[in-house]
Amino acid sequence: MDDLVETLVTGLVVSLLLIFVAWWFWKRFDRPSEAQIEREESIARKKEETRMWRAVEAQMAEERAELEQKALFERRKAEERARALPPPVSEVSNAFAAFGSQQPSAESSQNETVEPTEFELDADDSDVLDTPELVEVRQDKGVVVDEGQPIPEILLEDEPVQESLNPETEVPSAPDLDVLVEAEHEPEMPTTWATEEEIEPEVTDWSDNWFANLEQH
Repeated sequence: MDDLVETLVTGLVVSLLLIFVAWWFWKRFDRPSEAQIEREESIARKKEETRMWRAVEAQMAEERAELEQKALFERRKAEERARALPPPVSEVSNAFAAFGSQQPSAESSQNETVEPTEFELDADDSDVLDTPELVEVRQDKGVVVDEGQPIPEILLEDEPVQESLNPETEVPSAPDLDVLVEAEHEPEMPTTWATEEEIEPEVTDWSDNWFANLEQH
């Protein structure tokens, strides 16, 4: 049992020493070669160049977009200016010749642009002088009232109109329809005859009539 323990402890110590020696040798002698160093440096440079070129390309794309927008804006402005310019004289003359009309001269166009002058209006009052007779306007004097006298009552012409427009005027009562209907039917009714009750029957003896009839036969 003691031999086994010694063997295990000895193996542990030797393994620790070997690990330390291997680490020291790896740290001392295990370094990259010059080719490896150059390769690593080239990889780092390529990464840096790639990052730089991507930034440059992004900036160039932004500048290109701005230039395209400016070019589009300038093109539109040029088209608007071209539309605003008048056509050349040769084309205008050809167009007038095609329609068979004369081309307006430059002097006439300039005269049209001149501001119109103020024309004096001729006042003609001949129609007033041609009237046959002058109409005289009558001016009636108002009612003169001395001081201390009562003011007379003046009937205004507008009073009847105001009275007629007064909503409180009396309205005639409506006729009785029953009375009118009876009055219409009275002449159409036949003459009244005495009723049976009013006629007094004559009291006759039937025996006398019978004997009278026999005598006649």
